[in-house]
Parts: sequence; C-alpha cells; structure tokens
Amino acid sequence: MGRRPLEVAAGDVTIGDPSIKGAHITQTTYGNFQTALLPRKALLRACPNAEDLIAQSIPGANPITSMFLRYYDLAHTYADKLASAELDAVSQHLFDLSVLMIGARGDVAEQARMCGLSAARLETLKSDILAQLDNPALSLTVLSAAHRISPRTIQLMFEQAGITYSGFVLEQRLLRAERLLRNPNLRTRKIIEIAHLAGFHDVSYFHRAFRRRFGRTPDDVRKLSGEMG
Repeated sequence: MGRRPLEVAAGDVTIGDPSIKGAHITQTTYGNFQTALLPRKALLRACPNAEDLIAQSIPGANPITSMFLRYYDLAHTYADKLASAELDAVSQHLFDLSVLMIGARGDVAEQARMCGLSAARLETLKSDILAQLDNPALSLTVLSAAHRISPRTIQLMFEQAGITYSGFVLEQRLLRAERLLRNPNLRTRKIIEIAHLAGFHDVSYFHRAFRRRFGRTPDDVRKLSGEMG
C-alpha cells in the first residue's frame, strides 16, 4: 500500500484506501478474503485516527474484530432474504462495529455500542442457538461461555428485543418441529423422533406446547400436510 508492505495473518483485518495508487495484494496461502466498503467521510467523522490505521493490521482475536467478522458473515449469508430497511440497519450496525474496531471514543463509541454492537451480539447469539436447537446441552451457561458474556446479559439482550431467551428457544424449536412434520421425506419418522430433532426431549411437554402454539396436535399437522400434498 503506497510502498508500505504489510503481512496480514488469517483472521486479521486491515484498512486500505483504494485512492492510493500502487496498492496491490499478493495472497501467499490458499484461502479467501473479504472486502467491506466504508464511507470515508463518515468514518473519519466518527474516528479521526482512521487515517493512521491505513495499511496496518488489526488482530482478528480482538473481541470487536471477531464480532465484526461474524456479523459480516451473517449479513453476507442472509442478505438476499432481507428487506431494504433491514439491509440499511445491518449496514449501520457494521459501520458501528467498524468505528469501535478502529478505536472510536466518547459519545460516538457509546452510541456504536448501544446500536451496532448490541444488535450484532443478539444476532450472533440467535445464529448459535439455531445451530444447536437439537442439542440437549444448549443452555444459557453454554452460550455464556462461548460468547464470553454473563447469562444475565444474554437474558437482558433478549428482553430488550421484546422476548425472553427461553421464549425464543421454544418458539424456534416449535417452528422447526412444524416444518419437519410437513416434510414429506420425514413422513415415516415417529413423532418422538421429530420432537428430538427439534430439540424436545420431554415428549409430553412437546405435545402440550405444540398444541398451544399451533392449535393442532403434531399428528393433525402431519395428516393435514399429507392430505394437501
């Protein structure tokens, strides 16, 4: 970058300026890299020292950097499923994480933590929960250790979003069970197997919760789905 060599390790982040002539990238090992385009003027307003970080490496082990990368991957994965307003919100969250990552301070940093960082933490939590719905060991304690935040903080994050942690997990497990019951390829699987695949290990509780949520029993949903098919 402008005759300044820089080695970037896997998982690290660097800020480049595409307006600098002569910048080029040489990839020495197999892998992929991603580029995020940030509005230069807004970045400098939020973090005046951003210019000092051109062509310097920001360690990926930094908690904010790690959160930025995880949230970036989530946004990239689900971008085509988001509405325009949701995409705008995600873009703002990524910008907030960027200014925190490069060292914003004061009111700007506080606002970024309240908005972008909180949203990214919640979405990465939700993503981890969805990936582990069928795991009987899924718990606040497990998530707390993985995300390095207290169980109470996790509960507060969900409550601030208008739902409880346990309510979110239950709703997602019920929705998964309902999808599995409608899946024609799983029609020969027993209801107890479907319950386990959705993360329910108390089958009596599963039947009660399912009927309360959908107004039908699991058997009713499966039969109705077969008739419609």
